[in-house]
Amino acid sequence: MLMLNDDFGHLSYDLVGGGSPVVLVHAGVADHRMWDAVVPALAKWHTVIRYDLRGFGRS
Repeated sequence: MLMLNDDFGHLSYDLVGGGSPVVLVHAGVADHRMWDAVVPALAKWHTVIRYDLRGFGRS
């Protein structure tokens, strides 16, 4: 996972694949891993961006 740091703290995110972007946002009780099963299929045709909301996962 990559890390974005700004004045508000840090945000953990992941970029996979190539093509038009698809942004995946997890449910309030999960983290980026909830998308593990679908990312490989989406990444064949898209740039998949998934991240952990602040206070969840690695953010």
